[in-house]
Amino acid sequence: MKKNVLLLIFFIGLMTQTSVAETLQCFQIEEDPKRLGPYSTQLQYQLAKDEWRDETPGLSNPIELAFAYRVYRIEKNKAEALGIDKTAHCFIGCRVAQETSLQTAAYVGWLKEQRDLGDCKAESHFDKEDYLATIKGALMAATLRTGADCADSCIQVYPKNNF
Repeated sequence: MKKNVLLLIFFIGLMTQTSVAETLQCFQIEEDPKRLGPYSTQLQYQLAKDEWRDETPGLSNPIELAFAYRVYRIEKNKAEALGIDKTAHCFIGCRVAQETSLQTAAYVGWLKEQRDLGDCKAESHFDKEDYLATIKGALMAATLRTGADCADSCIQVYPKNNF
């Protein structure tokens, strides 16, 4: 019994060390939006993650989250075809809010950026402006009827020639 407990403690310690090592590598990969390059230190990276975590708009209804994911899967290609990233975020925010709620669209936008901040992938990066574009689209959804309305409105707010 004592041997099993020691083995369990050893494996938990090993898993913790792996997680810490992976986190230490992430700060060198993730882009610090203030520097437009990797974070200088692990502490700066952790503070950025903590700050963003504290900005959560609050959890959403799990059923609405499932609907939001469905909307995302259906609309993803249309969003990407709009040409620029901010327009795509705006469009997805609008469509998710049309099909669920403003709260769910806000949470989904926040969660997407949280995942970008912690995924240790250089090709995805945290951008608070992307979140704000999602919110802008979600707010517009209250006065728009269709996905085409969302696309048109988001293109007006985020025209291709401005980026």
